[in-house]
Amino acid sequence: MDRVRSTASAENSKEYCTSTREYVTAMQYIRNHAEFSLNEAQIQELSEKISKQCTGAAERFIRVSTLLLKSNVGSKDAIKAGLEFAERTDAQTDGFITVFRMSYLKEYLDMDAYSSMTLARTVAADYRGDVDQAREDFARLVTFCTSEDGLDLPRPQCGQMAARITQAGVDFEAGVAGDFVELFRFATSKNGPALTTGDALQLAEVTIGKGPTAANNFRDAYRYAVSSAGLQLATGDALKFAEKMATTSYARNTGGQAGERIPASSKLNR
Repeated sequence: MDRVRSTASAENSKEYCTSTREYVTAMQYIRNHAEFSLNEAQIQELSEKISKQCTGAAERFIRVSTLLLKSNVGSKDAIKAGLEFAERTDAQTDGFITVFRMSYLKEYLDMDAYSSMTLARTVAADYRGDVDQAREDFARLVTFCTSEDGLDLPRPQCGQMAARITQAGVDFEAGVAGDFVELFRFATSKNGPALTTGDALQLAEVTIGKGPTAANNFRDAYRYAVSSAGLQLATGDALKFAEKMATTSYARNTGGQAGERIPASSKLNR
């Protein structure tokens, strides 16, 4: 967000906003869109609300509300969402728009507008990690899930799966999509346990939810378990061993009791 900062110390820094520009920009936009069905007093009230969200708020409101109006979302809901993102960051707004488009457009998930809004909010607005990374993860997961050389699964199912995996990747600095896809491919390969697609998806999703090192721990543990130089276990027992190693991927919580582990910061929403 482009805000003008004072020259005060970092401890006492203030943020100064171009509130008048935001007010005028918002008012001109709303006045030029009769579909909002607002009278002059309501337009002024809405413009004032937007201007209070500091520099860039009007643009965020315009981008979100325009997108939703063009997608046949009702004007009241478009205004509500526009106000919501006027208060958010530019990154969250970009994330919402990207995920909404991928959810709504026919060439991607072909979901209805309101379901697309819900999914976009889940991935972008409520995400507590790097929103730009989340947007990239979601896009990659949707492509992998819907493409013929990927999973080729029903599109609504792909949207929900992509959202869950993206949320689970909040602690993944380099993104979660790559680890998920690689673990799935390992789980279905002859060099791995050769699971069915459904079982491999479940395993990959659960494992990813155990942290950034869990996928590597799982693969390394499985390979060691079936190796002649390792544990020499059968597939079923090797899977159990690998799952056990993946489960202990979080470090001990040195601030708590011995053996207590830092909980995953993102739970899988099943």
